[in-house]
Amino acid sequence: MNESMQPPATQCERWLQSTVSLCLRSLHQLAVVPYEVASELQLQVRALLGRAYSKLGRLYASTGRFTKAMTHAKQGIELFNATKDKLEAAKLQIWLCRLQLRMAVPQAASYTRSTDCHFLDKDPGLLSGLSAAAPTEEIALQQVVQQLQKALSALDSTAAPENQACSEGQVLLGKVFFRQALVRLAKAGAPLKACGRLGEEASEDAIFVSALDILESEAKLGQSKEDSIVKEAMERLHQAATCFRSADAPVPCCSVHACLAFVYFCTAGADSRLQKLAVTHCQHSLDQWAASPVAERSEALGVATKLLEAKAARRTVQKGRPAWAGDAKAASLLCEVAISRLSSGPELPKTGGDEAVFQVSEPSQGSHSREEQMRNALLSTGEDQGACLMYVRQELSAVLLRLLKACDQDDVGRDLKAAYCSLLTAWHEASGQVEALTAVAAQTRKMIGDLLP
Repeated sequence: MNESMQPPATQCERWLQSTVSLCLRSLHQLAVVPYEVASELQLQVRALLGRAYSKLGRLYASTGRFTKAMTHAKQGIELFNATKDKLEAAKLQIWLCRLQLRMAVPQAASYTRSTDCHFLDKDPGLLSGLSAAAPTEEIALQQVVQQLQKALSALDSTAAPENQACSEGQVLLGKVFFRQALVRLAKAGAPLKACGRLGEEASEDAIFVSALDILESEAKLGQSKEDSIVKEAMERLHQAATCFRSADAPVPCCSVHACLAFVYFCTAGADSRLQKLAVTHCQHSLDQWAASPVAERSEALGVATKLLEAKAARRTVQKGRPAWAGDAKAASLLCEVAISRLSSGPELPKTGGDEAVFQVSEPSQGSHSREEQMRNALLSTGEDQGACLMYVRQELSAVLLRLLKACDQDDVGRDLKAAYCSLLTAWHEASGQVEALTAVAAQTRKMIGDLLP
């Protein structure tokens, strides 16, 4: 009667404690029974005891008693290992690692509620609060890495019952590697600090701001102290990418490859190998982005990666291709981004007078003056569209002017010039912009034929 008046959690705790007590007593009594008779019963009792410890650990964690929760979880893992139940041992180890991360990373704790019995089934907040990371956090993260690697090595990922637990553990391990990398990037100087913010759990606007900070600075890392930090960060980014790929988790994998691409871009300088790696990881990131569920993927990260690929393409020169091939690819990518941004919102308001278009097409002006006016006409419209679209316009203007200089005497160059003038008119009049951008993209693809996807 009195027991029924107790809260359900208290009743559950009492019954689980009784189960533990009875199991321990049974094991003590079975110890005097011949092994041939008692071996199977001992395995069953240990398995039951392991499940009881596991449930007690979860119950203690849900009520904020984390020390008891960790103690019971560790005992449960030992019992599951003793009964050779690798699957249950791995599941409980993954749960215990989440509990350790919750205690080591304050941001992860703030995203959860101690009254929720299932708050440790996921790991929100693990990629936030990078600048507030304490020195002791790295020790806890490294312990989690070792424990997860040991638990996952015992599983057979090809077996159906163990595949889900293996994927779950790989995703958690990848996130731990990812956080270790982002914390290191947060300690580096600009623009590498902005690279770390790309992977942080932030808003779409914050991703755009970080990406534009990197693309507009183009700074090269030069301090030896930061070189070691970047090397460690990139090593962990590669480890995280491997984990996410093995778990078939495209959403976090997209973020990791995007961070790798931006880091390679910032540190490449004149190194053509690193420049090509930046482009390669851009493509990997976009592939993972396309494979991600629409409701889960970040539109801002996809746009930022395309902008980086366009910027990196201008730096990359490949053998057997004309020098302007990178500019043509960059123009095509920038047109694609501009079309997507314009299609997702209203077209730009009309600005300026008719004289601007007339001056751009005036044949009597010098080439330098004409290029400057074309650039100004492109940049003078649509301030309300945001920094992202303004950056796209600026880059597209510079790329197209370079292409026109390189191919001015060719038929393709003349067609591109006509498409560019139509684009300027469309932007000036705030109508037909998508069609004009599509025409420019078609001309840039035509310039290099099958070299573009």
